[in-house]
Amino acid sequence: MTPLSLSLQAFGPFADRQHIDFQALGENPLFLINGPTGAGKSSILDAICFALYGETTDEKREAAAMRCDQAEPALLTEVTLEFRLAERRYRVQRMPRQWRPKSRGEGETEAMAAATLWRIEDDGGETLLVSKKVRQVNEEIETLTGLKVDQFRQVMVLPQGKFRELLLADSRKREEIFSQLFQTSIYKRIEDRLKQQSADIRKRVEAHRHHIKGLLDAAEVNSLEQLEQAQKALKQPLREHSKLKEQAQQKLQQALQQQDAARQTIEQFEQLEQTRQQLASLEAQQPEIDQQQQRLEQAQRAARIAPLFEQAGALEKSTSAQTKTLARTGRTLQELQQRAGQAEQQWREATDAFAAVDGLKAELQKLQQLQQKLDDLTLSQQQASQAAAREKNLQQQFSAGREKLQSLQTDWQQKQQQREALQQQIAALGRSELAVVELAAQVDQREKLAQLEIQWRKKRAQLEKEQDHVQQQKQALDNARKNARHIELNWHASQAQLLARELQVDQPCPVCGSVEHPAPAHFQPEQAIVEREQVDVARAEAERQAGLLQKSEQQKDRIELEVKQLEKEQAEKRQRLGELAQQPLLQLQQNLANAQKDFEQLTRKQQQFDALQQPLNDLQVQIEQQQTQLEIARAKVQQASAEALKKQAAVEHLLSDIPEAYRDPAALLSAQQKLATEIDRLSENRQRAEQQHQALQNRLAALQATLSQQQKQLEQTQTEAAKAQQKWQAALAQSAFASVEEFQQAVLDDQQQKTLAAQLQDFHDQMKTLQGSLAQQQKMLENKPLPELDKLEQQSAEAEMQFKQAEQAWRKLEERRQGLKSVAKKVRKEADKNAELEQQYAIFGTLSDVASGRSHRKISLQRFVLSVLLDDVLLQASQRLTVMSGGRYQLLRRDERSKGNAASGLELDVEDAYTGKTRSVATLSGGESFMAALSLALGLSDVVQAYAGGIRLDMLFIDEGFGSLDQESLDLAIRTLIDLQASGRMIGIISHVAELKEQMALRIDVSAGRNGSQIKIVAG
Repeated sequence: MTPLSLSLQAFGPFADRQHIDFQALGENPLFLINGPTGAGKSSILDAICFALYGETTDEKREAAAMRCDQAEPALLTEVTLEFRLAERRYRVQRMPRQWRPKSRGEGETEAMAAATLWRIEDDGGETLLVSKKVRQVNEEIETLTGLKVDQFRQVMVLPQGKFRELLLADSRKREEIFSQLFQTSIYKRIEDRLKQQSADIRKRVEAHRHHIKGLLDAAEVNSLEQLEQAQKALKQPLREHSKLKEQAQQKLQQALQQQDAARQTIEQFEQLEQTRQQLASLEAQQPEIDQQQQRLEQAQRAARIAPLFEQAGALEKSTSAQTKTLARTGRTLQELQQRAGQAEQQWREATDAFAAVDGLKAELQKLQQLQQKLDDLTLSQQQASQAAAREKNLQQQFSAGREKLQSLQTDWQQKQQQREALQQQIAALGRSELAVVELAAQVDQREKLAQLEIQWRKKRAQLEKEQDHVQQQKQALDNARKNARHIELNWHASQAQLLARELQVDQPCPVCGSVEHPAPAHFQPEQAIVEREQVDVARAEAERQAGLLQKSEQQKDRIELEVKQLEKEQAEKRQRLGELAQQPLLQLQQNLANAQKDFEQLTRKQQQFDALQQPLNDLQVQIEQQQTQLEIARAKVQQASAEALKKQAAVEHLLSDIPEAYRDPAALLSAQQKLATEIDRLSENRQRAEQQHQALQNRLAALQATLSQQQKQLEQTQTEAAKAQQKWQAALAQSAFASVEEFQQAVLDDQQQKTLAAQLQDFHDQMKTLQGSLAQQQKMLENKPLPELDKLEQQSAEAEMQFKQAEQAWRKLEERRQGLKSVAKKVRKEADKNAELEQQYAIFGTLSDVASGRSHRKISLQRFVLSVLLDDVLLQASQRLTVMSGGRYQLLRRDERSKGNAASGLELDVEDAYTGKTRSVATLSGGESFMAALSLALGLSDVVQAYAGGIRLDMLFIDEGFGSLDQESLDLAIRTLIDLQASGRMIGIISHVAELKEQMALRIDVSAGRNGSQIKIVAG
């Protein structure tokens, strides 16, 4: 992850908005964050950490406490960070929980923490990933970076003074610091869990032993061997009694079969007698059945002529009814004619009285206008009263809303406290989950050893290559030196030729002073003259080759040192691998099972946390809504007061327009009602008379038409009745009935005929069934005697008694056998469990002793894990310390046990290459201690990065004092950081050392002032 820009306002010592453009510092820069103490250098790191995770670089500093006291009250605390991950760019904005002025009125209101995350697309557009959800932004950041906030603090921010404290601490103190940095507290819990498990297994072993003894005592034996002997002694008696039981059972079954056969025969005789009785009873009913048969036949004859009888009777009844109806219609017609004359007279009288209605209506209209004004007055008075009541009601609502807001805020604070408690529990469980991954890394020692071997081979190949390169450099140096000597000789030769050309006879030689020149150098035109510059260039090339050779030799020596370190590390890994091979796999399985329980607990806590988040959000929304409603209610109260005044003024204006006589609503209403009643009475009388006259005329015409129609229908019905009567008399004369009375007695309806026919058929069916059953039963019992049932029952009872005695004797032996078998099974099962528990105790007891440090090495599980981590850290730290100390120092972990009960296994020594001895790191000077502490910090950063799942760390901030270094050590430390920067990291150093400010061109200067600190970027 690489930060691109940082904006912060009202944060830490920065009162107004400050902006840092990290891109202005260049690609992968090494820069200084410079400024006086208290100006806010470390607050920049706090702002980066807060923007990403909502927490500062120090867990003791709460984010809510980072608000600047010098900031304007209306300016909210806010941090915005834009960063790059791989090829993607993101922007995160975050605000802590803080108090702000109310938008209306006086006082303050609490603003909740909020966070928003965007992804910046290649075209410059932005995609909103999470909006104002703190927890979701935290989860998304952890997913993107692969780091939690604790890991981020360890691998990207190196706190001031932390690692010098780690360098000089003893084993016990270093164990506390490392367990905090690497979150290895789970191993301490594993130690306690193993101790508890071994004790629990021991208790269970004792409980199983007591259970086995109780089982044997219940079986009246003392051991499993006696139990098996008792089982063998029961086999022969059990076989004999089983055989006797089977024989008695066979005799009992034979006796019961004979008894059942006798009972069946007796039941058959009883059924034969019952059938005879049922048949005799049916035969006695035969005369009655014959009479019912004759009754059915008469009814069937009557049914053939019944329709003619019914038709004639119906027409006769219809003729009589129509005659009566015609007479009633005639009388009604006469009555209507009289009433029509009276209605016409009443209609004329009502029409004459209706002429006075127009004058009454005009007077009524005037009264109605006055009534409208009076209604307006009444309505205005009601509105004025309602406005006053509404004002009072709104006042009450405003007070109730304010009380509800206070209640909601109290509830929100309680739930927030509960949420923070859950969050702490989740963080603790989350750290235990991370530690399990570190525990599982122990099992991967073989893979780490293989990786070390690969690294060793690479380093070995690199060493051989570097050795070849050194040889090449030596050869190049020899060639350069030879070339330099050759060019120098040629230069001397060229100088001799030039000198010989200038020699003159009898003139002294400028070299030897002789005036004689017996053998001067001969000038050769084909040979180029060598200049002095060529000699200097050749000599410079020889010196450059010598410098390259020296660097190559130093590189070769460094690689040889790394190869030795890797060989030493391989030996230690092989030793640890051998120790791990002796440890049973059950330890890891149990630890992983415990981790799974912790993970399940973490899941439940996270679900509780998630379930609590929504009520908190809901309460926050309710608080904001209630505040809005209170503001609206306040405005409504003011509006209602103004409205009440307006309504009262309208009442007084309307009252002046109404005459004194009609200001009483009852008097005005009474006058209107009298006029309206009179108008309505006259109108209704005229309308009622007209309607009655018209209705009587209509009814009179309709009744006359009805009377004519009824006369025609009566004549037709009389004709049809005469014809029907003739047909009925003819049919009766031809039938078997002598009179109408005889015919009517024979008539039965369809249902009665069906019922009678079914009864007759049922009687005949029963008769046939009983006759057939009787014949079959007589044939089946022919020549069969009646059995003696009493004698057979006595034989069955004797056989049953013999069987019960035999079964009881057998069952007693069988129960004893089953009891012994069950006890034996339980005893073996308990013995197996006990053996398994003994085996588990042997494992867990040993594991508990080893994990608790009760072994020969006296190192606990947590300290062993920390020693492995420390070895990895020291391997990386020594490489940098060797460079910074000019090849003098390396950091080592002391393997010797401390004397007495003092903690051991995590002490640090330093190997001095100048003396060849190893001594305590406490003997280092101040500057040497800082270089060692810085190397340890960088090594720890590399190791934590490796343990973070191979995450690439593109930035590193070091908040560490450089003031204790001399100029040479400071140069070496800066060179180390430059080498680290060359690997592709952005490195920021927080310091106020003047030498650093002079050496580093890239800076972020932080200056303090009365109105807050200011930030300035210096790039060049």
